[in-house]
Amino acid sequence: MISYAQNLEDVLLSRAFRGQGNGFYIDVGAWHPVVDSVTKHFYDTGWRGINIEPSTEYFQLLEAARPRDLNLQIAAGDRAEYRELYRYAASGLSTFRPDFAESYVAHGLASQITDCEVRTLRDICLAHVHDPIDFLKIDAEGWEAAVIRGADWERDRPRIVLVEAVQPNPEAFLRPDSGIEPVPGWQEWQDFLCSFGYEFCYFDGLNRFYVREEDRELRTAFATPPNVFDQYVIREHFELSLRVAELTSTVERLEAELHNAPQETVCSDSATNARDQ
Repeated sequence: MISYAQNLEDVLLSRAFRGQGNGFYIDVGAWHPVVDSVTKHFYDTGWRGINIEPSTEYFQLLEAARPRDLNLQIAAGDRAEYRELYRYAASGLSTFRPDFAESYVAHGLASQITDCEVRTLRDICLAHVHDPIDFLKIDAEGWEAAVIRGADWERDRPRIVLVEAVQPNPEAFLRPDSGIEPVPGWQEWQDFLCSFGYEFCYFDGLNRFYVREEDRELRTAFATPPNVFDQYVIREHFELSLRVAELTSTVERLEAELHNAPQETVCSDSATNARDQ
């Protein structure tokens, strides 16, 4: 498989749902339809779902790339309202948290503040979900607790829930090689989620994975980290291999043309000499 996710989340989920041809997902904070996408692999294999993304530019990309999905240009929270969204272009740092936005200023990041519609997952699922939810992914840049509180965990029970569980840090975006120590953020919502019969099963350093008690057997899929037996390739490596193959083909063609060029010249010179005689 090709892994598109930021931290190989799709590899683990693919392991859990191995052999399942079709499925349904909800992606809260979907961002880009390809880059760092947890759902791209599943969409390509025939799954469908709901992508929730408030930023206009990324919502439009989702609309263009995911016609089989339902794409909603809203945010999820614990009540229906309009809130100020601090948007950061060309990044996944957009947040509702003014304290986070204030800290980003120290890193030279300027936000564009927009009014954003917020709905609860409870209402979204009531209006649009008619199939069992195989997995729910939540990445809301510090707003995860509100998203979780706004869901109906008794009626709508995703089989697997994965939540970004560390506080967003702009240095990870601005200086990816700086060796940043992640700050835990799951204390705000983990007990609430687990009180509805969800069991923690894996932490990948960025996300925490939970399995509902009805599907406890899925925990075995998280016994080991992604590894060679999962037979995956990272998207960037796959695209690079295609580019290398393309360049290799071009070089071979040019070398062949160069090899044949002197012979054509000789033949041409011989024909010219014969005419002159």
